Amino acid sequence: MGIDKLTKVTGIILLFFNSGVLESSHVSRDKIDFTDIGKGLGDVIKQGPRANHTFLNMSPGSLQLPPHCHPGGEIATVLEGEYFDADISGNRIHSYGPGSIVIYGAFSTHRPLSETGARISYTTLDGILFPGKSMEIQSDDPINLLRKMESAGAPQGALNYARSWMQVS
Repeated sequence: MGIDKLTKVTGIILLFFNSGVLESSHVSRDKIDFTDIGKGLGDVIKQGPRANHTFLNMSPGSLQLPPHCHPGGEIATVLEGEYFDADISGNRIHSYGPGSIVIYGAFSTHRPLSETGARISYTTLDGILFPGKSMEIQSDDPINLLRKMESAGAPQGALNYARSWMQVS
């Protein structure tokens, strides 16, 4: 398995999409019960010096969060509820319900929002870049985020993709 088995959900450039779903493989439950999702992740995410695992509880009506970037990528699992990746105006791009495993590639950007609330378990590699000091909202969020991405060494393709969906010229 590799990047060819990653179903691109949104985006124009495969490595810098907003979100994608990695195919999983199963074995017979009468032998052992597990789901393998890790094959080929090295083609999408980059192993960095830091990995951080977090449980996130998005309350109902979490509709004002800013966009952010994952320098090394992120692997998220929706435990309860639903969240969606939105464009810069808050319009739904793709939704993820309970049991969804979502992969964000290195230097991917997205804007996760939730109407109903969600409980998410996720691991980031090399942290998260927010436009402001953390998750605060600022009128020039996209420009600040692009500056931080550039300072962190984001490839031109990732910057171009972020500019396109965040509607920054």
